[in-house]
Amino acid sequence: MDFLRWDTPLQAVTILLITLLCVYFVFLQPPKNTTVALEVEFKDVNFITNDDIDTLLKPFGLEVDREKGSIDNTAPQYVSGNFAVRSQKDVKKNLADIDSKAIENSFKDYFGRVQTFSYNDATISVQIEKTLALDRKLRKALEDYKLSNSFISHDSANILKITINAGKIPAGSRAEIEKAFKEKIGSLVSFKATEKGTRVKLGLDLRSGTHLRLQLLPNPEVGIKEITPQIMEQTIMVLDKRINELGTFEPIIQPQGDNSIIVDLPEVQDPQAAIEIIQKSAFLEFKEQSATDPSGWKTVMTGDKIKGAQMSLVNGPHVGFELTPEGSKQFAEITERNIKKPIAIFFDGELISAPVVQNVISTGSGQITMGGGGDLKKSEEEALSLARYLRAGALPVPLKIVENQLVGPTLGKESLEKSLHAGIIGLAVICIFMVFVYRVPGFLADMALIFYALILMACFTEYGFVLTLPGIAGFILSIGMAVDANVLIFERLREELWDKKEVPQAISTAFHRAWSAVLDSHVTTFIGAVVMYYYGSSSVKGFGLTLALGTFVSLITAVFVTRVFVDLVSKNKIVTSRWLYGE
Repeated sequence: MDFLRWDTPLQAVTILLITLLCVYFVFLQPPKNTTVALEVEFKDVNFITNDDIDTLLKPFGLEVDREKGSIDNTAPQYVSGNFAVRSQKDVKKNLADIDSKAIENSFKDYFGRVQTFSYNDATISVQIEKTLALDRKLRKALEDYKLSNSFISHDSANILKITINAGKIPAGSRAEIEKAFKEKIGSLVSFKATEKGTRVKLGLDLRSGTHLRLQLLPNPEVGIKEITPQIMEQTIMVLDKRINELGTFEPIIQPQGDNSIIVDLPEVQDPQAAIEIIQKSAFLEFKEQSATDPSGWKTVMTGDKIKGAQMSLVNGPHVGFELTPEGSKQFAEITERNIKKPIAIFFDGELISAPVVQNVISTGSGQITMGGGGDLKKSEEEALSLARYLRAGALPVPLKIVENQLVGPTLGKESLEKSLHAGIIGLAVICIFMVFVYRVPGFLADMALIFYALILMACFTEYGFVLTLPGIAGFILSIGMAVDANVLIFERLREELWDKKEVPQAISTAFHRAWSAVLDSHVTTFIGAVVMYYYGSSSVKGFGLTLALGTFVSLITAVFVTRVFVDLVSKNKIVTSRWLYGE
């Protein structure tokens, strides 16, 4: 480990600068993932109105007789309604002519769930949960602001006291939303918009996100007439590559039934952006001009021949791609017959670029130059997205979004707090143990652990890691690895001091001789973490990535940072007692 040794004061300054930078990233810079929560309390609400029932009965040619019937809001949990029904003007129908199941299903679709439902020849009786009826009105009022998918939660003691996690809401729209609530729902006691945010992204088990249910549709044009388990598996693989390319996002992607997939995306407060990523078919086509019609294009190769793709900013934003052996041969033939002619590149039916071929391209690689209308940032974003789609591959079948909403945390704030408390208590016990057993070196190792924790938290903040409970477990486990390395070193230091060596010599020998054991323990843990990352599911992948990163940083911390601290204390004779070094 001598390669890590250089001027100690310079090392100390380097560590100080890194520490200050990490403190800024973790504690001082503004949160990147802010959301807006609307805290609303209503004074009174008309949970069900005649207009609601008219909306449901209109497709059946019926309407409410407003001079009859009644609505009861007095029960604490449910609202009950008895609605007299008649045929619409110029429609000769009555309630007995309609399939009762069809009307009941219409109520269920509208409100989400119906507690009781019955009807006779001229009256419908229905009982609905107040929270469902109110949520329906809230989502309807939020539709004009594209916020109808917001996560809505009710106070357990007062269902009229509501928190709406609405993602991004422009400041100018908040007064309009308040006005819409008053006009469409009822009078307000209070209305407040609060911006919330965290510097570290939290997983769907700890914070809200977007829940989507996707239906896979047959694609007869390419010979797929039914959704098979193989098609389902391929679609899940493509979605996972698109969404979780680096393994830091930790989405939940799982099949449901024979033709549906559930996708839960942590920290995503804009469902429309998620839908755009997921639904894009990512179909790339290389086209040449038609021999009979110069304005027409004919597809000569598709994106399934691309082996890899990377975005580059050299000489302008573009995507460099590498072809398969079969694709390389095919592309060489295409370019050979189109010298001095353009080859158009289409992505999902849209023209991306149409470069003129100057020479035969037989290297099996090429590039796609982005446009963007002179907007450099837009071109960079397009290039990055295109490269990601090409690496992930095209979806085998079209997808239809059948369910789309913001959801709350599956484990919640209490689980997060308990996990953090457990981690803090464990870290505190470790620090006390190290000081009690190893004295000054133990105290310096504790300081190095704080540096280690700051480094990891800065990585989580800056590189968009989504921290879940398995990720927190990996973080705490890697702390144990860092302490284990220091225990090996300090036990060796004791042995050297017992052999009556001078303190500086004992320190140098202890770090040198413990290096091989420390390295071996970290390498074996790192290998296990890498295997979990490459072969595990989403949560296991996140645990493996956190553990791998933590193990690497703990190795540097244990043998480099701790050594700098110990050298500073011993060389400057801040501590001279051999007993305080562990003898």
